[in-house]
Amino acid sequence: MDSILTVIDPASSYDLVDLNTVKDELGIDPADTSKDARLQRWISSTSQRFSNICGVVFPEENVSEVFRLIGTGYGYGGYAYPWGTGQPYGLPIRLRRRPITLIATVTEGTTVLDPVAYETDLPGGLIYRLMSDTRGNWCGSSVNVEYSAGYYPIPADVQDAVLAIIRHKYSSAGRDPLLKRFTIENVGSEDYWVPLSSTGLYEGLPPDLQPVADTIAYYRDHVVR
Repeated sequence: MDSILTVIDPASSYDLVDLNTVKDELGIDPADTSKDARLQRWISSTSQRFSNICGVVFPEENVSEVFRLIGTGYGYGGYAYPWGTGQPYGLPIRLRRRPITLIATVTEGTTVLDPVAYETDLPGGLIYRLMSDTRGNWCGSSVNVEYSAGYYPIPADVQDAVLAIIRHKYSSAGRDPLLKRFTIENVGSEDYWVPLSSTGLYEGLPPDLQPVADTIAYYRDHVVR
């Protein structure tokens, strides 16, 4: 179901790790600020890329999401058609942001619902309308949900994945990051981690980046589409 999402309270930062954590990971003295600008640039760009690939806004934010009934919302006498008419009974609304940490308000049409009028699958981002003690269909021309979703703090495996990428960038600065071995003897051969033709998405990744692929796969697989 289509919806319009508005961020009410944006996260203070979308970086998935902070500068002090990165410097500790790389063994850089906290008092040494000579590399701070480059490290901060890597933190922001890597965090953004990781979030884009996973399709997840990781930091917790307060948002509003509006769902509208497609087509005529009212029948004879002004009574609202129930959403899901002609479909399996009790279909949920699926929120875009997950995991949900708090449902602030749910407004059906112009009526703010009592929390006993719905139930929520917080990890899955699903809200079910309740009629007494059974699941029913949503009614009215629109449903507006104000809620909080995301992670606080950022999960440890996500931080580790971002640190692994930054560590790889730092250790490979000034050389080809994919070069595994280079032998000079009699003008030797080059050996690279990633093959020129790869049949798998993560085939041939350096060992220190394989956990990154596993973490991406986990968070992409757990996004409810």
